[in-house]
Amino acid sequence: MNNHAAALGKLGGQKKSSKKAASSRKNGRLGGRPAHGGIRDWVKFMDAIDSCRRERSVDPLHRLFVRSRSIRERSLINASSRYLCSELHLSLLPEWSKLSLWLKSPWFVSGMENLKATALLESPAEFRANNIFVLGNFLSRV
Repeated sequence: MNNHAAALGKLGGQKKSSKKAASSRKNGRLGGRPAHGGIRDWVKFMDAIDSCRRERSVDPLHRLFVRSRSIRERSLINASSRYLCSELHLSLLPEWSKLSLWLKSPWFVSGMENLKATALLESPAEFRANNIFVLGNFLSRV
């Protein structure tokens, strides 16, 4: 493959600008929320959240937790599982969810400076317990 073909975007024939290419590298292939050393694949994460709600179990999140490498990813999955246990009224919290995974520095998952104050106000206790700040609709899907 030549350099010209490698520079072509999805639409075949439109060359990606250098800013757009840099943004793709920073924010991941799908764009959207930047990883910031956190979740590697947001689609798999949100699919696991949906599966948990459907199955009324946090087992799908446990599978992600076991495979996760970064402390941020593990901490976010941990907090999400505790939140879902509360939401689904599950009486038994799995042992892996009971781990204290406090991050040394606060993590504002949105990565947007102007949303930090909102995240401080809206973040559920399960996330704040790990020093993670999300918007109130973080685990919602449309």
